[in-house]
Amino acid sequence: MRCIWFVGDESVVSKAGKKTHGFGRFFSSIYNKPIAGVSFFTLSLVSVSDAVSHPLLTEQVVKHAETDAPAKAKQRATKKSAAKKNQGRQAQGGTSQRQQE
Repeated sequence: MRCIWFVGDESVVSKAGKKTHGFGRFFSSIYNKPIAGVSFFTLSLVSVSDAVSHPLLTEQVVKHAETDAPAKAKQRATKKSAAKKNQGRQAQGGTSQRQQE
């Protein structure tokens, strides 16, 4: 008897660039956290008895602005709080890199 499965799998490829289409933060089970990169989703027919996979479709996963909005809001809030801390240090007589140059 032949056993065939219809399977879907998402793969994340880490990437450092910012101009690649679909670049974003995706969860990686290898790193167990979201990483910067691109993501692909593949549908395949898998023959269990023959141990062979036959990919039918592969598409790049592109996040939409609505799904990425909470993460970007958190990044902006973190940047603002870091800027306020830096301003407070300068007011107390601390030095920044620009002042040292």
